[in-house]
Order: sequence, then structure tokens, then C-alpha cells
Amino acid sequence: MELIEARVRDNAPAPPVIAGPLRRTILVVDDEPLIRNFVRQLLERRGVTSIEAVNGAEALALFRQQADRIGLVLTDIHMPVMNGLELIRLLQAEPNPPTVAVMSGRLDPHVRSHLKAEGIRCVLPK
Repeated sequence: MELIEARVRDNAPAPPVIAGPLRRTILVVDDEPLIRNFVRQLLERRGVTSIEAVNGAEALALFRQQADRIGLVLTDIHMPVMNGLELIRLLQAEPNPPTVAVMSGRLDPHVRSHLKAEGIRCVLPK
């Protein structure tokens, strides 16, 4: 949110975050309940609807059920079951993929290169 707010303050054009008029829900994906709760509360205070998933597999299932509502997936990278990189690849293969933003506390050069290769421009540190 700090990066987004800084763009607004600097009057820098931000990339489109939520595509289409009906896709206004953000899917928050993180295995840490405190992070999910914090992000949900932050979004609620700004009038944004969100749903939560604990890993990539759950997020993919939720997206497939509600693709018409979900315009942005905000995902962690390091999670059990299905990590964020796998989730991103599978979401991008969907017929109408959402915009994806990444949040992570550990972004080593290897992960950064994968994100760049996948076209992920928005990376938020935790």
C-alpha cells in the first residue's frame, strides 16, 4: 500500500490494478493468518472487498469459482502446498487472468528473475 500511495503522491501513473467493472475483489493469498488479516483490514478501510486463501492451490480454486469478481491477486511467494510462483503461472494460463501483485519478506535474485520473466511488476516487501 505504501508503494501505491507513494505513486499517488508523486502523481506517477500507476498500472491498472483491477480490470473490468465487475472484477473488483482482491484475492489475498498468504499462509500467515496475521498477514491475511492485516491486509484484509487495510483493504476494508479503503472500501475494497477481499477474499483470502492460505496457499496457491486454494487461491486457484477460489479464482476459478469467482473469476468474474477477482481483478487482483495479491500473493506471497513462499507458501506450502503450492507456492506463489506456481500460482502465478497457472493464473496466467487462465482464459481471463487477473492482475497479480506479489508480497514477500524474502526476495532473492532467483525469485526476482522468475517474477520478471512472468511479467510481474508490482512487488511489495512485507
